[in-house]
Amino acid sequence: MRGLATACAVLGVGAALALGLSACGGAAPTPLTIGGWGGQLDAATRAAYLGPFDAAAHVAARFVDAPGEQLARIRAQNDAHRITWDAVDSLDGGAAYRLYHEGLLLTLPAALHARLVRELGAAAVTPFGFAHGGVAEVLVCNTARVRRCPTTMKEFYDGPAYPQSRTFSAIDPIEGSATAEVDKGWRLPETDINPIDPPSLFEILDNLRPYIRVLWHTGAQQLQAMRSGAADMGIVWSNLAYQLRAEGMPLQIQWLGGAAEPRYWAVVRGAPHAAAALRLLGWIAGHPAAQARWAGLTHAAVPSTAARAQLPAALTAQFPEAHAAQLAPPNLEWYALYGGVLDDEYRPFVAGSSS
Repeated sequence: MRGLATACAVLGVGAALALGLSACGGAAPTPLTIGGWGGQLDAATRAAYLGPFDAAAHVAARFVDAPGEQLARIRAQNDAHRITWDAVDSLDGGAAYRLYHEGLLLTLPAALHARLVRELGAAAVTPFGFAHGGVAEVLVCNTARVRRCPTTMKEFYDGPAYPQSRTFSAIDPIEGSATAEVDKGWRLPETDINPIDPPSLFEILDNLRPYIRVLWHTGAQQLQAMRSGAADMGIVWSNLAYQLRAEGMPLQIQWLGGAAEPRYWAVVRGAPHAAAALRLLGWIAGHPAAQARWAGLTHAAVPSTAARAQLPAALTAQFPEAHAAQLAPPNLEWYALYGGVLDDEYRPFVAGSSS
């Protein structure tokens, strides 16, 4: 105890917790396990949110990274009757709506829900969490490698006319498929209300499959595919597209017909430390300066208007909200009810064995 007291006196509470020491005063901090994406997203969340929150709320947070696998991991924990995650950082919209429909995400307490609406606006809040980290799946093309780049989704999906190598999503089929719906002729405002017809959708995707060289599961794979030249063009996350351009790649970025990809902070139903996880959600929502810092690190969207007001206009111009009229919003409600049909068709497409 004397050693702990000395450490607390010298380091301060926040540093002591960061080192895994019991809190000054004796009781160990509440553990909090977060399903994350890894890489720069984890680093940004820890820097902008978890460091100050952990110290203030007497919590010791850690990540378990499962990029693109959060839905499967939470289902597996539920099936095993052993929930180990407490919260999920920037869970993609398709997985979030599926999990909530299946009863695997916690419904927000009424008081917290009302507070989030006041602080973030009703459009950013769902029954299970709030929007955070949203990007878009946009069309990119390396003009140093491609003499004539596609400028529309119809041209991107025309393999014979544009035979160059492509990268495409191996996860979140509801978002990636929205770009194919644009190719099929759906009007952009209707993609979030029209039911999806898997046979006609996969006729488009299967025709594109021979031209796809890299199917990505993570942001790192998207960056590697374009940096290495394994892909000359593709559908990638918007924040990563601008990262590649900032690195010097002569990248054409097309928003028109891209797919909006909302993401959400949420709490797992049955979480062992649900109360602490809910406090974390409330803390993030109530700290716009921390949100601004997170957005500056990731170039992904944050919900607070006060946070966005602190950011350079050049950065907020990269957020999906700035291009909403050009984007295809995915039909998340349909996916929540019938997503298994789409998933079953998507697996062989990714494997290259769809018919």
